[in-house]
Amino acid sequence: MRVFAISDLHVDYADNAKWVAGLSTSQYLDDILVVAGDVSYSLQQLEWALKTIAARFKKVLFVPGNHDLWVVNDDRATRSCLIAGWIIVLVDGRAIWRRPTLRRILKDSMM
Repeated sequence: MRVFAISDLHVDYADNAKWVAGLSTSQYLDDILVVAGDVSYSLQQLEWALKTIAARFKKVLFVPGNHDLWVVNDDRATRSCLIAGWIIVLVDGRAIWRRPTLRRILKDSMM
């Protein structure tokens, strides 16, 4: 098992989305990936990216970044909280951890 970390995927850009889509579907199946934020400002693209990545790794640990919570309107605080809630719902339905602990990582990796 290997542990990889990445951030600033910004799949809103076509070249970056193409890179994510091109990740091997077999090479990382025993590995863990830490996605340290800034995947997309679009919930739809964030969902696509996390779903795509989760299918290629044994475990994915996700920490939202400022671009994942980015809001462009007058009520930024409220909207950012709503988006954070949607992200929690989105990742809880997948093989993605949003609050990993070392004990949980080690226990699950031994299975």
